[in-house]
Amino acid sequence: PPRTLPPITGNACALGYDFGTSGVRCAIVDASGEIVANPPGYSWGVAGERAQEASDWEEALFSQLAALPADARARVSRIAVSGTSGSMLIVDGDGAPAASRGSPRMYDFSVSKQAVGDSGEAALALLRRCTPEGHPVRSATSALAKLLAYHFESPLAGSERLAHQADYVASRLTGGAIASDWHNALKLGFDVRALRYPEWLTGGEIGEIA
Repeated sequence: PPRTLPPITGNACALGYDFGTSGVRCAIVDASGEIVANPPGYSWGVAGERAQEASDWEEALFSQLAALPADARARVSRIAVSGTSGSMLIVDGDGAPAASRGSPRMYDFSVSKQAVGDSGEAALALLRRCTPEGHPVRSATSALAKLLAYHFESPLAGSERLAHQADYVASRLTGGAIASDWHNALKLGFDVRALRYPEWLTGGEIGEIA
């Protein structure tokens, strides 16, 4: 359900992370929107922009956190994490990367070109059969296409879960369970108007998998 959070007030601050295509930046802002701390960014390097491991995300996360002044960190009462849309991985029941599933699939990973064997084509064929014409999930780089391609490579286990980049990073920062938001779930098929997953996703052929 929707949550409404009151604005931060007084001495409290918010910490924001941006995991982008070239690197990671973070900043702490106060209740008036003024920047309190903004350390130099973390760069993936040219080779790392499209080939990343979950451990790279964690290294960037905690490197940026350590670069923030302790007094500024102590004022943080809200945290937000933004990741590259469509970047995802499969995690096990404990929230750790599923070892058998390999590296994360980045925002530009195309199941039609990069998925193993004919798993990508099988995923796209299923999406064409079961999803509305023109829906974003039909893209070969959508999170749902990547999830289905994983399944056609090797059937998803009951304990396996999809985690978007921002979902995974936030869980590592808070120590909590993997959770997502509307923005990340959009390319998974979430209906942001009705605030629910549509019936074509939760039922039928796709529902039996996802």
